[in-house]
Amino acid sequence: MRLVWAYETETRLEALAFEKQIKGWSRAKKEALIRGDWNGIHEIVKDERMRREKEKRAKKQTAS
Repeated sequence: MRLVWAYETETRLEALAFEKQIKGWSRAKKEALIRGDWNGIHEIVKDERMRREKEKRAKKQTAS
């Protein structure tokens, strides 16, 4: 095992909150984080948001 990314926080609670947030991320987002590709993370988030909105609209249409 090797450390591929690290971040320093002011408090232990901040560290735990950030760790919990990252655990919920997709593999693609985690890999972008390791590469330091913040623009890539933002693109992935935009794509995920658009996909969720599209699915939500499709569900509304089928329910109508």
